[in-house]
Amino acid sequence: MARTAPGDGNTAHLDTFVLDNLPPKALWPVMDFSAMAGGITYPDRLNCAAALLDQAVIDGHGERPVLRLGSSVWRYRDLRDRADRIARLLVETYGLVPGNRVLLRGANTPMLVACWFGIVKAGGVAVATMPMLRAAEIGQIIDRARPCLALCEAAAADELTAAANGSNGLETIALFTPLGDGSHDNADLDRSMNAVAPDFTAVDTAADDPVMVAFTSGTTGTPKGAVHFHRDLMAITDCFPRDVWRVEPDHVFTGTAPIAFTFGLGALILIPIRFGASSVLVASPSPDALLDAVARHGVTDLYTVPSMYRTLLNHLDRYDIAGLRRCNSAGEHLPIDTFQAWHKATGLAVVDQIGSTEMLHNFMSTPPDQIKPGATGRPVTGFVAKLIDDAGGPVAVGDIGWLCVQGPVGCLYLDNVARQRDYVRDGWNITGDLFRQDEDGYYWFAGRSDDMIVSSGYNIAAADVEQALLGHGDVAECAVIGSPDTDRGQVVHAFVVPRSGREPGDAFARTLQDHVKATIAPYKYPRRVSFLDDMPKTATGKIQRFRLRADAADSSQRKEPRMSKILHMTVNGRPRADVVADTMLLVDYLREVVRLTGTKMGCDGGECGACTIIVDGEPRLSCVTLAHACEGRSVETVEGLTVNGRPNPVQKAFHEKLGTQCGYCTPGMIMASEVLLRENPDPSINDIRDALAGNICRCTGYAKIIESVEQAAAEMRTEA
Repeated sequence: MARTAPGDGNTAHLDTFVLDNLPPKALWPVMDFSAMAGGITYPDRLNCAAALLDQAVIDGHGERPVLRLGSSVWRYRDLRDRADRIARLLVETYGLVPGNRVLLRGANTPMLVACWFGIVKAGGVAVATMPMLRAAEIGQIIDRARPCLALCEAAAADELTAAANGSNGLETIALFTPLGDGSHDNADLDRSMNAVAPDFTAVDTAADDPVMVAFTSGTTGTPKGAVHFHRDLMAITDCFPRDVWRVEPDHVFTGTAPIAFTFGLGALILIPIRFGASSVLVASPSPDALLDAVARHGVTDLYTVPSMYRTLLNHLDRYDIAGLRRCNSAGEHLPIDTFQAWHKATGLAVVDQIGSTEMLHNFMSTPPDQIKPGATGRPVTGFVAKLIDDAGGPVAVGDIGWLCVQGPVGCLYLDNVARQRDYVRDGWNITGDLFRQDEDGYYWFAGRSDDMIVSSGYNIAAADVEQALLGHGDVAECAVIGSPDTDRGQVVHAFVVPRSGREPGDAFARTLQDHVKATIAPYKYPRRVSFLDDMPKTATGKIQRFRLRADAADSSQRKEPRMSKILHMTVNGRPRADVVADTMLLVDYLREVVRLTGTKMGCDGGECGACTIIVDGEPRLSCVTLAHACEGRSVETVEGLTVNGRPNPVQKAFHEKLGTQCGYCTPGMIMASEVLLRENPDPSINDIRDALAGNICRCTGYAKIIESVEQAAAEMRTEA
């Protein structure tokens, strides 16, 4: 670890459980504070609660608002008073010693924030938990973190009590109310807090003493505990906000992330307090509750997830959000369609960010005047990034690679050396995200390690398919995974929540498949589409793809036709790098020609259907070669263009009558015919004409092509 990281190694912790369960130093990432914005440094002795909250009062913000909940307002002086009382209560009544873990549970309320600061001032290690977690999930965290005490909102006590009854070590639970006013009969913490003196001197912790264990939100299964130091919490207040937004005391923040989620802790508590600003807490952040808070309190800074921005669009007409100035998105990649829709509706750009529980907060973003829509951005001041390939080597500009990050904070898993080895390599944090970097240094999200789908040898980024699906007006939410498939290894499987009023079903699934084919490379389209009423999510709003994968694995799988190898298209013997043919589309196209004309393939339209087409002795389907023999029989080589000895009317018209050999039109024709026959199983010649109109080049004349197609089709029907 670089010496530029503050901390003298003389811990204030008497309970060294967290320190004892950190990974070996050889597995730590580089933590370098030398590139902090403005040359900011921190002392070796540092208690972040004092450096943030006490310092704000010293700086003259004591009478300014810091937290709002409904009509209630807490000033900085009020928050410090309650935090000091809780710290004193923890030490004098509950016997807390520095290093003890204290579990926190509750919605985003002023009292939850006071408890957090009280724990930290007393030298404890805060273990905040999502309020939506159930007893079994809380039990996992208790078993890993071994808290000696829990502070819990009274309304959320049942699940915690059930978890504590099944755990070893957690014997004491103190209950509080959202405002600490004793309004619940069991709120013993409220009454005890008000009975003790308010003054408390923060414990003199080292800058590198652990201050929190943040458990990951569970998008990939069992949560992991990430340890962070006092200096880390200061660093995140001085990196992202100073680089992307200039925060002023009159700014008002709100958002949807729970404070137990490090994105919420940083965005709603640490950053505003660092600059003397205030936050509006929304205990149950529904779209209407969130917009009401924005309108009622003049919120200037909004922090939420991409799916919430999409949902808010349907509610904007009922609220005055004229005071909103800065919109921030994290938790998942921000699709360009969401960015554009929000900008069109509000005139405000949403600033995309990426961070992680392991890295504590955001390490990559872009100032609003430098945004490239669709790009995540560049490393914020204090951080550096690079991309590597599977072997750990560099990748070229424009190529996809694994994101590696270094900065003042980094991943330190609690008692999990195996996962530490996966996340940290050679001093770099490997986030599990796939990106590409452009010539200007901007990073473009390409998916996560568990979101990359390998189908028939092709890597398909789930993010690409999701963005295409979200571009359809009837899609409210979607998530894409790779489902196991015997023939392809995986197939693209889309889970879709339709917009209100749109009926799910096979017809809508086909519409979405066609939409994706028309939007991105056709081979990326979702071969399976499932419809959901609601998307499974963590309490932080992240989609739980591991649940979708489990559902997909448990469901019965439809056997799909086998494909031949996908080959690149060539034009006049030269490869066309911009066109890749999906064999499945070609198979579908051949079948549709059979249905349209009444012809039969040599194998009678069997499971595969990928029949070789021969043009004057050379295999060709407009320069796409499908090397295949049906049932062990070699495909017959014949003069002219045929499918296993039978004329193909569309290709016959193009190649024999018109002499068009380039093949430029074929991908569009394949897609057009596929769409046509799915929507109209018995098309007329006018339907054919209309379908082909936008998918052929004009080099030989549209009218002549249609005439030839009609003639060839008539000949085929006569022969049949």
